Amino acid sequence: MPEDAAALADILRKLVEVFDDPPTMMPTVRKMVRQCEQIQGRKVNVVDVEHALCKVARQLSKREGKGEQEDEG
Repeated sequence: MPEDAAALADILRKLVEVFDDPPTMMPTVRKMVRQCEQIQGRKVNVVDVEHALCKVARQLSKREGKGEQEDEG
């Protein structure tokens, strides 16, 4: 986890830089970004990245909660 808000902003900025111009050595990222932009009709931006990370965090917390419930049962 980032240390503070400034560290989080730095990480998001770096991710957006990669999504703005994915390296050729990252074909999956290039394809994903291209598909997202076609669907949305615009470039991927920091809000999209933050939104996706929230979805990942929510899914991870659901998994962790499910694991705890299984341990108790």
